[in-house]
Amino acid sequence: MPHLRSLLERLEFPPAPDRRSLPGDVGEVIDSILRHLQSMLNTRHHGSESAPDYGTSDLSDYYTGLEAIDTLRREIRQTVEKYEPRLTNIQVSSAAREDDPYHLYFEIVGTIVSEDRTTPAVFRTMLEGTGELKVTRG
Repeated sequence: MPHLRSLLERLEFPPAPDRRSLPGDVGEVIDSILRHLQSMLNTRHHGSESAPDYGTSDLSDYYTGLEAIDTLRREIRQTVEKYEPRLTNIQVSSAAREDDPYHLYFEIVGTIVSEDRTTPAVFRTMLEGTGELKVTRG
């Protein structure tokens, strides 16, 4: 079963000594993954000495055009595959929205595997004008 909370969440709020850590519901796992994706995708490379490739490149380094979108899509997928072990079978696609042509959207689709089931998970990102990637549940 994947951990209900990320490592940092478990260190910050450890379980009570007399209580065992039980698997929570999938919604809580998805919320924890969402928080980690939000943090990870807004961390720039070399922001962590122990993992210099954690996060993404400075998004202002990307040029406009379809090639830049594909490069960012691949980078998001590789980062999530490497640093979010609770998700498997990860796919990242870019998504344009006719109602909002001024933002760039990506969809992250993966599977959460537990001892007794697999659960699909979908996250949507929006690249804001500030260069920050906002992540929401799909």
